[in-house]
This record gives sequence, structure tokens and C-alpha cells, in this order.
Amino acid sequence: MKQTWMHAALALGAVLCMPQALAAADAVPMYDDVVEEVVADDYRAVGTPMMGRLLTEEQRLIPLKVPAKGNYLVLAACDDDCYDIDLSLFGADGTLLYRDDYDDDYPVVYGDELKAGQTIYAMISMYDCMNEDDGCQYRLGLFAEK
Repeated sequence: MKQTWMHAALALGAVLCMPQALAAADAVPMYDDVVEEVVADDYRAVGTPMMGRLLTEEQRLIPLKVPAKGNYLVLAACDDDCYDIDLSLFGADGTLLYRDDYDDDYPVVYGDELKAGQTIYAMISMYDCMNEDDGCQYRLGLFAEK
């Protein structure tokens, strides 16, 4: 029963909760800082980063297609109104692969030995957003190991 619920949640999230592709000026400068300081030496960006908004206590499930076999990193960061955002990575079967629930605004999760064509799911959870009217903006990106 639990796995059936997880499959339904993953499917529903994939259909209803697609974030918009990054199109405007970057409102999440922390993302670029973390990419430059932590990610850039060992990983390269895959595809276009996604952006969206979440209120405190909201979550969003984002499907990510793995383009080639290998090790991956998923990074999320949020704007200046955000103090805590968490990120979990799930396999296509709903299995938790990795979770970053540290009290910070730039979670990083890893997907090791992923298969080409596989869909994984990133769950973003907003825990502390000061903007109660519009929510906090986040940015999420997929990176492949070099």
C-alpha cells in the first residue's frame, strides 16, 4: 500500500508540479555561488535549471531525466527571504536515494550510478520562508560528474 501511494504521488507530482524553466534574471544568487564554489570543479550542468516559488511548509516534486549513465548531483537554492529549504532525491520506484535536510538554504543531494534514460524525482520542501504572501523563489539544477 505504501509503495502504491508513493507511485501515485510521484506520478501526480510529475504532471501537476512542473516548475517553469529559468527565463528571467536570476533572483537566487546563492545558486550561482554554490555552483562556483562547490559544484563546478567536479560536475557540469545538465539542461536548464528550473525555478519556482513555495510558501513555508509547501513541497514540490520535480521529475529529472538522466541523460547518460553516471553519477549526478542535484542542487537547490532559494532567495534572500528563505532560510531553510530541504531536498530529497527519489528513484522511479519511490525509493529514497538521498536527503539533505540540514538547516540551510542550499541543499545538495547525490544520485550515484544512475542509468541513462532513468527518471529520478527531486522533492523540494520549503521550511522557512519570510515572504508569507508570494513565497520564496527557488532554483534547482541537475549536474553530471565530469
